Amino acid sequence: MNTIFDEELILKSWQDIYKIHNNKYTVAVYNNYCQLQNLLDIEKENFVFDWRFKFKNDFSLKNKRLEFIVKETSVLFESLTGGDFKVELEKIFRKDSCILFHEDNVKLRLLITLSGVGGTQYTDNSNINFNVLDDHWDNPDERNNSLIKDWNKIKTVNVGDLLILKGKKNKQKSVFHRSFPLSNDIDSRYVLKLTQA
Repeated sequence: MNTIFDEELILKSWQDIYKIHNNKYTVAVYNNYCQLQNLLDIEKENFVFDWRFKFKNDFSLKNKRLEFIVKETSVLFESLTGGDFKVELEKIFRKDSCILFHEDNVKLRLLITLSGVGGTQYTDNSNINFNVLDDHWDNPDERNNSLIKDWNKIKTVNVGDLLILKGKKNKQKSVFHRSFPLSNDIDSRYVLKLTQA
C-alpha cells in the first residue's frame, strides 16, 4: 500500500528527520535504511545500555556492519532526544511478540527490524476506534478487529527500514502499532530498539 497517511513522515534524507517534532506527525519511516549481509553474528550479540553512560567509541561488536548501524542510529537519535535513551538489540520470539495494536508508554522510539519477514505494523489515529480502547477482550484478534476501522489502512515496514514512533509520553499524538505477526516457519526476529523513556 503506497498511501501516505496524514500523520506519516517519509524520510528522503537525514535532514528531514527533525520534522518528526512537528505536531502533525506520529511516525517517520526511512525505507531501505540498512541490510545486513551476515546475520549469523547477530545471534552472538546481546546488549542493552544507556547511551549517555556509554563511551560511543568504546562500543564494539563482532559484526562490524551492525556496529556501524548502532553507532549511526544512536548519533541520529541523540540529536533528536538530547542523548538520554536506551539502546537494545532484542530477539523477539513468537510467544513474546506484541500482536495487539497499542501505543508505547515512552516519548520516542526508533526501531529497525534486522531479520525476519516483516517489520512493525502501524496506522493513523483516524483508523482507530478510540471508544473501545479500554474494553476488555479475551481474544487478541477480537480486540484488534474492534480497534481497527479499516485493515486496508495498516502499513508494514520492511526488514531494514528505520521507523521512529511517538509514544504516549510525547506531548503530541502517539502512533498505534504492533509487531508483525510471526508465522510457524519463522518464530523469532532481531530488532534494534532505541528508546527515550
